[in-house]
Amino acid sequence: MKYHNFIIVFFTELLKPISNNTAFHGIAIIQRNNKVVIIVGTGPAGLEAAITAKIRNKKIILFGNKNLSLKVEKAHTIQNYLGLPDIGGEELKAAYEAHLKAMDIEITEDKINAVYAMGEYFALQGNGTNYEAQTVILATGVSTAKAYPGEEQFLGRGVSYCATCDAPLYRGKTAATA
Repeated sequence: MKYHNFIIVFFTELLKPISNNTAFHGIAIIQRNNKVVIIVGTGPAGLEAAITAKIRNKKIILFGNKNLSLKVEKAHTIQNYLGLPDIGGEELKAAYEAHLKAMDIEITEDKINAVYAMGEYFALQGNGTNYEAQTVILATGVSTAKAYPGEEQFLGRGVSYCATCDAPLYRGKTAATA
């Protein structure tokens, strides 16, 4: 029985040619390099996956938004991040960016629309470009539905998404969950 190198990570939420070995199939361009690890998502889980793969000398392509995670950035105070007690979201985002820069990890803003298991490799469909990889890590985070009135305005200032993470901030106060 064959197992695919396919990891799905659920968490709060590069494109240079991989090589000169590029093949054209119709209109789409396929970047051929099955030894690459593709990571989709630039929240904490995706960034950690990229750093870990890079440390292990893997070729990586990190897809996502260069602004990283809006949910992290808007957090007023994060009290349960190991080694960084009481850090603000903007500070944590700056630390993420500094770490990526120090590790020479770039973010590709091509959106991945589909992932297909092709036997020995994965094919990923981007906007106008297709990619192949031996390993795919999906760390796309949580998609939310239409925001409640005032939700975006008060995100990080009373509205939060993690009851167990943020409960201490609301100790002794009236709170509601949805």
